Amino acid sequence: MRKRLAAHLRRAAGIDAEIENILITAGSGPGIDLVNRLLVRPGDTVMLEAFSYQGALGKLRAAGAQLLAVPLADDGIDVDALALCLDDVARNGIRLRYLYVQPTVQNPIGRILTIEHREALLRVAAHHRLIVVEDDCYADLVWGAKRPPALFAMAPDRVIHIGSLSKTIAPSIRIGYLAAASSLLARILPLKSDGGTSLLTQMIVAEFLEDGFQTHVSALALGLRRKADVMTGALHRAFGNRIA
Repeated sequence: MRKRLAAHLRRAAGIDAEIENILITAGSGPGIDLVNRLLVRPGDTVMLEAFSYQGALGKLRAAGAQLLAVPLADDGIDVDALALCLDDVARNGIRLRYLYVQPTVQNPIGRILTIEHREALLRVAAHHRLIVVEDDCYADLVWGAKRPPALFAMAPDRVIHIGSLSKTIAPSIRIGYLAAASSLLARILPLKSDGGTSLLTQMIVAEFLEDGFQTHVSALALGLRRKADVMTGALHRAFGNRIA
């Protein structure tokens, strides 16, 4: 499974990871849980986009984290605003643990952060020695644009990459993954105490990744694009120019 997944991530997201840097999880949610168990203590602060994935918000609140929102720009997180927020954090001595971000098909706005803004984000993160947690669970479902390289592909020592195949194969396929530098993954592995992720499901998904996955995803993206066109067309007919 990890070998096939590594090959897929190399093709799709530009990630050059060894299988030793990949941990299979039961969806992307358990990956977020593992990161929180490693990094977050009650009262710690986590930075994230002003509009963000509800599941991640709930997990952070359950971990006792203080949430610090960064405004969004047209293509995702506003990198200039991020830099200003990080300056404020440093001045006020806030214990900031990481930045949670969805750079590709951001939930809920659906935008894709440009390569220039990805580079700028990683420069800002490096300057402030900030860990970036990249949730890429929707990134296979891109249409009308080329999928940019993952943040993890650009800065593997600073980024923890989380993904899921539940969004692309089927919701009942509870297979996700976490990729990180060896030093981080060695600290995350002992925290995975769920009894293991289904080996049978991994075997099935590994075969599908080898033969059939890309055809399936292309058809799925086309179907989603048609649904999006119908929805936006209906909204414009009903509300006209009041819909941005």
